[in-house]
Amino acid sequence: ADINAEFITLKLPAGYKYKVDSFSKDSKDPLKGNVTLFIYKDGEYSPVAKLTATARNMVRSQEEAVENTIKLCNLQSYKEGKSEVGSDVTFGGYPYSPIKVSTEYGVRNYFVTYVNRGETDKTGLLVKLETKEDKIKADDPFIKELLDSLKVTMA
Repeated sequence: ADINAEFITLKLPAGYKYKVDSFSKDSKDPLKGNVTLFIYKDGEYSPVAKLTATARNMVRSQEEAVENTIKLCNLQSYKEGKSEVGSDVTFGGYPYSPIKVSTEYGVRNYFVTYVNRGETDKTGLLVKLETKEDKIKADDPFIKELLDSLKVTMA
């Protein structure tokens, strides 16, 4: 499936489907808003991944995007989890920071990038792919195929 989600476009690999979880856009500022997609394997009812693109997190760099992701994950688990940040990898021309967070609820893998969309963009766009390790491993070819196809929309 080819997906145009306002702030991002991507091609969903064969064998997967998606559902929009949330979408919002500021009518006064086309660079503000967010979209969250749940991604499912065909025939399954629980998502294997969650993809979020947001300009609402107020991060201004790749480093802040990584810090924000870890902080939010710890807030969700009510405890500080063990976080490991790997070496950046490039998909589709964007540098992604892989983050592995272990909590009492299991292991989550994140691929996080920050894209500033031009001189008028004051917040930039945080793009984050989240997977649960019991559903799909961080080195699964699905992740590479999905993130290689992802492009940030410049408005």
